[in-house]
Amino acid sequence: MKEAILYLLKLNDITQKDLADVLGITYHTLNIKINGHKDFTQSEIMIIKQFFRLSPEQLCYIFFTYDEDREE
Repeated sequence: MKEAILYLLKLNDITQKDLADVLGITYHTLNIKINGHKDFTQSEIMIIKQFFRLSPEQLCYIFFTYDEDREE
């Protein structure tokens, strides 16, 4: 997930601070979520989907694929 979100940011010339502002969270909280230490909320995922105009397939790839490196 981390690489995919960072790629979206770079591709669209958006900073993590910009995305945090769109989501209504702090940069620090966004960074924690990007690094997989806390999950994005359903509403945050939908905002990201709309903001980046993601297809359902792209959304699933970013947020719902299994990440074996993630600690539970």
